[in-house]
Amino acid sequence: MFMEVYMIQIDICVGEDKSTTEKGRVLEHLVAKLLEIQQYDVVETIRVTGMEIDVLAKHRINNSSLLVECKAWESPLPADVISKLMGNVYLRNVDQGWLVTTGPLSKDARGIKVEWENRWDSERKKFSFYTCDRIIEQLIAARIIVPFQDVTTVIKNDVMAEDIVLMLTEKEFFWIIPIIDAIYNTINKVYVFNARNGEQCVDKSQINLLKHKSNYYSDAIWTDDMSHNMVVDNSKMEVEVNSIVPVIGGDDWEDYRPARPEDFVGRKKLIQGIFRYFDAVLDGKTNTRLFSITAPSGMGKSSLILKIASMSHSRRRQKKYFIYALDSRTAISSRYVELSVKSCFEQADKEGFTDVETRNLEVSSISQMLQCDSVNRTLDYLNKQGKVIVLVFDQFEELFSKKELYPIFEKVKQLSNIVDQLNSNIIVGFSWKTDLTIPADHPAYYMWSNLSDRRREFDLPQFKAAEIKGAIRVFGSHLGEDINPVLRNYLSKQCQGYPWLLKKLCIHVFKLINEGNDQDTVIGQKLNIVDLFERDINELTPEEHKCVLEIAKDSPADYFKIADLFGSEVTQVLINKRIVIRRASRLTLYWDIFKDYVIEGKVPNILLDYIPQQQYATFAQITKCLLETGNMTTDVLASKVDMKISTIDNYLVDSVMFGLVKKVNGKVSLTTTSEREIILSLRMFFYKHLIYIELKNNYLQDFNYSDYFKRFESVYENSVLAEKTQKIYAAKLLNWLVNLGMVETRSDSSFAIANAPREVNLSSRSQSRRSRDSMNGVSIHNLFWGETSPEVLEQTYISIQNKELTFQDLKKMGYRNSVSVLWSFGGLEKKNGIYYVSDTLENVYKNIQSTENIQLAMKIVSENPKITEKEMGEILEKKYNKRWQESSRIRYGSAVRRWARYFLNVDSKQKE
Repeated sequence: MFMEVYMIQIDICVGEDKSTTEKGRVLEHLVAKLLEIQQYDVVETIRVTGMEIDVLAKHRINNSSLLVECKAWESPLPADVISKLMGNVYLRNVDQGWLVTTGPLSKDARGIKVEWENRWDSERKKFSFYTCDRIIEQLIAARIIVPFQDVTTVIKNDVMAEDIVLMLTEKEFFWIIPIIDAIYNTINKVYVFNARNGEQCVDKSQINLLKHKSNYYSDAIWTDDMSHNMVVDNSKMEVEVNSIVPVIGGDDWEDYRPARPEDFVGRKKLIQGIFRYFDAVLDGKTNTRLFSITAPSGMGKSSLILKIASMSHSRRRQKKYFIYALDSRTAISSRYVELSVKSCFEQADKEGFTDVETRNLEVSSISQMLQCDSVNRTLDYLNKQGKVIVLVFDQFEELFSKKELYPIFEKVKQLSNIVDQLNSNIIVGFSWKTDLTIPADHPAYYMWSNLSDRRREFDLPQFKAAEIKGAIRVFGSHLGEDINPVLRNYLSKQCQGYPWLLKKLCIHVFKLINEGNDQDTVIGQKLNIVDLFERDINELTPEEHKCVLEIAKDSPADYFKIADLFGSEVTQVLINKRIVIRRASRLTLYWDIFKDYVIEGKVPNILLDYIPQQQYATFAQITKCLLETGNMTTDVLASKVDMKISTIDNYLVDSVMFGLVKKVNGKVSLTTTSEREIILSLRMFFYKHLIYIELKNNYLQDFNYSDYFKRFESVYENSVLAEKTQKIYAAKLLNWLVNLGMVETRSDSSFAIANAPREVNLSSRSQSRRSRDSMNGVSIHNLFWGETSPEVLEQTYISIQNKELTFQDLKKMGYRNSVSVLWSFGGLEKKNGIYYVSDTLENVYKNIQSTENIQLAMKIVSENPKITEKEMGEILEKKYNKRWQESSRIRYGSAVRRWARYFLNVDSKQKE
């Protein structure tokens, strides 16, 4: 009768310092007892581990053979264990097979057991199932232990929990009787009885020894005192219960806490993928019941979880999904997982999502909690109604630093195993910080890696361009004014796709503007993340700074401990300043990234993928003008360099990114008057560029343009750049690296990373072989397509040499293309709108001649002087993966052939 009222479980316990081998010996001892009861002797022990033992036995009287498989799993036993046992019985040709399990059976396994035991044929006796209740019945019948009801008659003043444990240790059997706290419905104390004779254990040293063996109730008070005078202090339990705190978003847009759902932008495909996964669970299309949202710090994991939870409340979804997201940083005891499960179901009940309005779910072992009648009925209801409960542990990795919370990882593993085995309408999710290294000996390492092939992972990437625009648009709506295009462009480029950096920059700009600054002034200020963190720190008093450092080191820190150390007033001031966030009794800094900066003095290493707005030559010209002339407005600067205002705006975006320009009172000025410092700043910027790092890591020797472009494509493969735009950007970036002396050009049209950058200045221009395959002389594939003839190029050069001419003058003379070619191949420079020759025409021709396709064409013409323009075009089209129309094929073939013949003719004359 008691078996129907109480849930009995067997717990095999050894000391925390004992190996699994010791646990295996306890299990072996149990199997020996069961066999002895039924007149069997062990013939051979096939396998012994901490959780399993397989033995062959023979009956003492009739010599029948028996295969016993004993499992001490905490999670429900899957059906395939029974199938394998049946197969092994027939394979070994034994008479019978026993499955002995101290843990529960899964739903499918229970079904097989019931189906088998309902058989009436001769095969029925071939297999027997000894579950926990039957093991205990056998032990009681053999008078090895006494029924637990015999020992509990002495308990008069307490309410026993429904979960009774038979603890098996290395030497003895004990009844563990947990007592329920009437207020919180949790286990608050435990009585211990010797299971062999029923006597209560009163030896405090023995009780303490048993408590510290790994078991379900080690957090409770173990005592022998049953008197009315025994009062349990509930304050700790009250704090534990109150530590179950949901993920909470910010109060407004400028709050550093997770974004409010209404401020959330982007991630549409990811959100759709997560809900599709939930639907697959509901539709029975997946057996996966675990998932994780993974990303480095600051990518918006908590914000995404809040958004998904918010979306589940929509009219279309509220009857299908109940998403309960908890902030794991508030955990203070190893009972956190059990209390979370209890809180999750109670909240689902409260919101009318389940079959009951309230439930009195006891906080016992996770296995018992999820398999009690109340929860089983709810899971059946959810299945019939097409509903699913999703329990999410956010900031889960924050538990790693607290040694006293290490048992939580074992509890999470148990929860994951049980949820997997139930294969029902409950899902468990985690947010996981990927830029955290877990030592191999850390309990979380085994837990997380062990679950890797059983969970669905959703990776949170950097923001794409559209998501950045959306976030800046939200910023503008809260600012109450349109964002200046230059500022918008700057924020887009500066954040590098990192949500945390974009949010920090936007909030800082928001504060500056609310303090009375205009957007132009903000654009001119250096918005460096280290500077912004330093400003946060500099605004603190010495005592507040010490408090922040202590919280960072002990994060998540105990509120009462910090308040004792620094005073509640200091702590509250930091909370009011939003430097510190309080969650229940835990304190954290407003950002993981800020916490790392406070402790280590560094921010995440941000590799740059920024493509400058301007060509290097344009940038150098404007910068040189500022060096020579000093501060000036954008209008005056545009006039000085004979460029459009939009060009100056793009220059500002680049220069602010490089940290070289500031804008004060409407005037643009450089942050340094040293040309050398400008070059060094530019190099330091591009040393962190992804493309430069890719080239440096992959090409110890030379590389050609094709190699370079493949690297460029791989870095920007997730961008939405059109093919033509990608080629222009690739050439532009290489042009910068060459002009800064970071990449060298070789005589055979190849490139190499410079061992030591050569001396350059803003006036010098690289004499690399370049061509005009796109705007402003940007080199694509180091090719030249003959946009002008050698004769016209020479005429243009002579005209510029003899007379001061602007671009409009040259354009009217029909020299537009030839000016571009001269500019591209290092023959021209421009000052105050006037073009001047900067190199000899002979060197320009040498640069053109060394381009890849001209070299190829010269070889073709020398081998086949009569080749037609169409044939030449076809060869070039195939070689350089072009898709030309017939007319373009002939035009380019003719132009390149003309230059090839010109150079061959020049070479032959020189040889003569």
